[in-house]
Amino acid sequence: MFNKLVLASFCALGATAAGAQSLGTASLGVIGTIRPSTCSVSLGNGGVADLGIIGSSTVKSWAIANNPTRYYQNEGKAVPITITCPSATKFAMSFIDNRAGNVDSSVNFHHFGLGTYTVAGGEVMNIGPYWIDYQNLKVRSTVTGALNSPGRSFVTTGVANPSSTFRPTAGTEGVAIYPADSLAFSANGSATAPEALVEVSGNLIFNVQPLKATVDAATTDIVFNGSATLTLVGI
Repeated sequence: MFNKLVLASFCALGATAAGAQSLGTASLGVIGTIRPSTCSVSLGNGGVADLGIIGSSTVKSWAIANNPTRYYQNEGKAVPITITCPSATKFAMSFIDNRAGNVDSSVNFHHFGLGTYTVAGGEVMNIGPYWIDYQNLKVRSTVTGALNSPGRSFVTTGVANPSSTFRPTAGTEGVAIYPADSLAFSANGSATAPEALVEVSGNLIFNVQPLKATVDAATTDIVFNGSATLTLVGI
């Protein structure tokens, strides 16, 4: 009985279709593009931390007892940074040191290179390192939302990608940014991973630590030539 009912219905449908008259046809389709949000980064002073001319006697006054190999600058140079996205986007900042070969072996891995200096006898010496941290950062999670201090900050080793595993930093202020690492944020203080944001703004702080041996041996100007690349990557 069941098979007969199905057959009867099929025949009735076929008869209806066979009796229809086509008066014309038209094509239908779906077009469109899903485009990743394009975020922009703006850096004050073209991204250059210009310390100007510093007297060698001033540099030598930066000596610290527990680090006799370097002079340590206590007050860093701020470079404003603003990252904006047209809609909430998960992104990270990746930092690459273009002078990595100029960082002295006595310096730990979270420093960037300042370039080299050639002494009168022709010997090429590393100038020393600088390090970067961030201060007074604010984040915004929606286009109309308020700017607030980040709930958490996160880092991952290497250039970030969507499968990267991020670990929280110890705090959200004054945390050193390591070369070849990527930095991201959340607005939520209980977040366990970076969140989608529309804005991050504040200051990157640059501190220089010239090597004592290079400064003491110099008879001409030592010109800092630090260079790094900041890349925004979608995660």
